[in-house]
Amino acid sequence: MGDNAVSTHNCAVFDTRSLTPDKLIFYYEIVYQRLADYIPMVILLFILKEAAVMLRAHAMDLRDGADVVKLLVEDTEAGQKRADLHQRMERLRLAQERISIYL
Repeated sequence: MGDNAVSTHNCAVFDTRSLTPDKLIFYYEIVYQRLADYIPMVILLFILKEAAVMLRAHAMDLRDGADVVKLLVEDTEAGQKRADLHQRMERLRLAQERISIYL
């Protein structure tokens, strides 16, 4: 591109004078498709941001009226499963060490 590759606002510009009408049509189809793809993503971004704000506010409301210590206590079933998995992992680690000695 020549000297006119940057507009007065210091933005890159696309010189369409050298394009044939067929290429220009393809170019604008691509621009249109990108814009059509971009708009739903922007809308989804705003929806997700708003949902995060609402979720955070709801979580804080739950925390204010609840017993924090009770919320932080691990369920006995979950604790037992975690302990069992930890023991299995330790047994597998020991078995791997013993096997690696013989290899």
